[in-house]
Amino acid sequence: MEIIYVTDVHGARAQLEKLLEVTFADLYIVSGDLIYSPFYSPNTGMRFLELQDAFHLMRQKEAPGILVEDYVRMLIRNALPDDLKARAEEYLKLSERARYVMNEKYEQMEHVFSMVKKAPIIVLPGNYDMDLSGTALGHRQIHKKVFELEGLRIAGYGGANTRTAGIPEEGMVRFIESNEYSEPYDFFTRERPDIIVCHQPPYGHFDRISSFGSIGSTGMERAIEEQQPSLVLSGHVHEDYGCEYTNKTFFVNPSNFGAVETIEGKFMDGGYYAKVTIEDKAVQKVILKRVEEYRPYDIVDYIPSNGGLKTIVLDEARYNGLRTNIHDQPSKHVPVSHVEEIKLFNAVKHFFRHYESKETNERIKFLKRVALIMEDRARPIAFDLVGSTLFGMAEKGSDIDIVVYYVDRPSDGDADVNIEDRIAEFSRILREFGSEQYQVEIVDTINLKDVEKAILEQNFQSTVTGRFIFYRAICRPVHHRLIRSYEALLDSKEHYRKEMEASMREVLNTLVRTSRHFESFRKYEARLIDMDVPIPQPIRRRLKQYFQMGE
Repeated sequence: MEIIYVTDVHGARAQLEKLLEVTFADLYIVSGDLIYSPFYSPNTGMRFLELQDAFHLMRQKEAPGILVEDYVRMLIRNALPDDLKARAEEYLKLSERARYVMNEKYEQMEHVFSMVKKAPIIVLPGNYDMDLSGTALGHRQIHKKVFELEGLRIAGYGGANTRTAGIPEEGMVRFIESNEYSEPYDFFTRERPDIIVCHQPPYGHFDRISSFGSIGSTGMERAIEEQQPSLVLSGHVHEDYGCEYTNKTFFVNPSNFGAVETIEGKFMDGGYYAKVTIEDKAVQKVILKRVEEYRPYDIVDYIPSNGGLKTIVLDEARYNGLRTNIHDQPSKHVPVSHVEEIKLFNAVKHFFRHYESKETNERIKFLKRVALIMEDRARPIAFDLVGSTLFGMAEKGSDIDIVVYYVDRPSDGDADVNIEDRIAEFSRILREFGSEQYQVEIVDTINLKDVEKAILEQNFQSTVTGRFIFYRAICRPVHHRLIRSYEALLDSKEHYRKEMEASMREVLNTLVRTSRHFESFRKYEARLIDMDVPIPQPIRRRLKQYFQMGE
């Protein structure tokens, strides 16, 4: 079973939508903070914060045991100076507005989640969130609840034991813990889950803040020590992240998914998440990953070994980027492509992939299994998907059209001379794994060492590199970690990449002119109609524009 875990989303709904589209898992767990601001306007947020801080100070002196909103209502019932009464009434109106906007943002997030059919999605509120019970996400939330899947008991406790300025206290999740009592301890002791999901981390595990020290929950840590669950997924503390294995329990905090601004006015990039593989209630592997635009990257593998944890850094650049993830300005990513025709193709593709079929997911899982076994055999391969599987529209009986990437000595002459032999070779390998059930068809093979050689030489006549750039601009990878370093090398040669990409315009225009390509889109549209999914007018316009490219 594979779980993708995302925490501290901070309102990055568009980025989350991309993650859900380009990843594959049996379960998605999305933990707080789901939103970052309860207003659409930063100025409104600042005004609310100003009023809230003022009434918070008054409340602490006069009635520290009640919510700010209740304290302000209590004030209004008494005779007040006109200016104070006006500010109190303004605060309550803004507090009501904040809860309304938060509900709207949860509705928008549910719209994204509802389009994902390939796996269940469960959510946990953080300290920037409301209690989700009465929101559009209520049927997904696991705060003080248990979710069961494939024999695993997954229990959640949300919120954090801290005051969150700028968020209405009324309706927020309450984290109930003191020196005398811990509700999370009682909850987890009663439910005895295999997996614990929490926003505030347990004490001593990814809970250190540089200016405060450890801020974790002692009650939660006590419950974990007594029960020894297989896995604890936490968040809240962005700068203390990673994976550790202690007392038969894995602890994971992948750092923040949504970009954030620190209290010092610096910026922390987002996009980080974790993928956890579990078999027979035992964690087999944790991968710390990052999604940039529509590209997921593996950064670090954590693998249990001899009672400890083996750490394998897969991407030094992104690993160092995470370790130094504080910047004066928000970072910018290299775009997947600058070619307008490719952007248009991808916009249409991403729409269809929102409604990915189970048959698509089955085919991708098959290819992933093949790639992992081949890696164990020291003959690593990767794939790019084309056809119906690329668009998420595979049905029973649909074939799988793929490009195969492999690593061998660079060719001395024409890199394409042995393509037919390679196709026959990899077809035999795929049949060994049972590819007949999916009718796999290899449309191309590419030796990544030939790509590397052409990039280093900046060979503009290299057809193999041209095809590599084309596939990588529009296709969907399986076992992306094999391809990643060659993409990075290509991105480092920006002038060469853009020139080669521009030459792909005619390839795409030729593809559009084929009747088979047009009929494929008609089939995809018919499948959505069968699912009662209307094609929005903006997508229809893009489809029309796309097919006009070939005229």
